[in-house]
Amino acid sequence: MPTLYWLLFAAVAYSSFFRTQQASGQRDTILYALWALAGALAVAAAMRSGWIHFLLMAVAWFALPFAFRRFSGQVGAARSRGARNQPSTPAEVRAARLRQGEISVAQYREEGGRVGREQVDRLTELSREPEIAAILRQRRISFRQFSVLRELLSQIPDQEWTILGTPALLEELIELSESGKNRQEVARHFRAQGRRPSS
Repeated sequence: MPTLYWLLFAAVAYSSFFRTQQASGQRDTILYALWALAGALAVAAAMRSGWIHFLLMAVAWFALPFAFRRFSGQVGAARSRGARNQPSTPAEVRAARLRQGEISVAQYREEGGRVGREQVDRLTELSREPEIAAILRQRRISFRQFSVLRELLSQIPDQEWTILGTPALLEELIELSESGKNRQEVARHFRAQGRRPSS
């Protein structure tokens, strides 16, 4: 019987931890209900199996969140590693297809050349848009340097053209580049702001 109480108590403790994370530390009705349920389980366990279980549950209530936090951190790190191992850029996708035998070396080179030409053409058109061209002139950024700025966005290919084509975001990208930020730091910066392409 104590085992059942402990299993229920652990489930309630994890639910409380998870709810606290969701609510950013703010208390709400659900949290109060979970706390009341945990208290009721502790009292029930004490009445059934002795007050030592009540004391142990009281200690566990404050100790378990540390274990849950560590477990959540490990799961998050594992997910991040898995995400990093997934091909994200068009070049990485083509390389993965080549490794898996889906395309030949000749097809890999042909696709790479075609995609490269299309991207250069798109970047050229973008650099000629009045607002973007004005920023490039003001910052004395050549087309080659503009291409390097685009390479800084290689880890967020779903956002790169929006950032390059939006004056305010382009200014941010230039500032990040001038401050020495690498691709990972640039990706984190724009992801943290939750900016996504509108199309």
